[in-house]
Amino acid sequence: MPSTGPKEQEQGKFRLSDDLILVGEKAASREELLGKLAGLLGQKGYVKESFLQALLEREKAYPTGLQTSIMGVAIPHTDTEHVVKPALAIATLKEPLPFRAMDNPQKEIPVELVIVMAIKEPSMQLKSLQKIMEILQDEKMLSKIRQAQNAGEILAALEKHFADEGCDSDVGVKH
Repeated sequence: MPSTGPKEQEQGKFRLSDDLILVGEKAASREELLGKLAGLLGQKGYVKESFLQALLEREKAYPTGLQTSIMGVAIPHTDTEHVVKPALAIATLKEPLPFRAMDNPQKEIPVELVIVMAIKEPSMQLKSLQKIMEILQDEKMLSKIRQAQNAGEILAALEKHFADEGCDSDVGVKH
């Protein structure tokens, strides 16, 4: 049953919802794209105004680009002090954008999937990153995300992975 609005966060959970997912997004730069995703999170009250600047600064200092077996992915995040309520904002890109590689900052990776993590509790960050890394190693899951035509398809694929990991999802998908 579709939701009529955001549910309250439970402690230790983060929000994954279709209104925080952009599919086939176009952006001229990674900064523009991160601005769009941070804007979604800000409009919904998940992050503070300081989130975007902190996200950009952290991405510059600690790049998050990662080449998986089938596509480039970036997992930008920043300090918990910039987050009001935990959530993920996700974008698949119509055209890849260059992100600097996590393991070699001099190398740029053409990224097609960006997952911005807004984590409120430091203890959630490692667990969330581990779960995202599991997804990134799953070629079938990445293919589903890459081929998704709408946010609901991405959410349906991801919520199976996050259902037991403290995720509060909200979309018109039967549970």
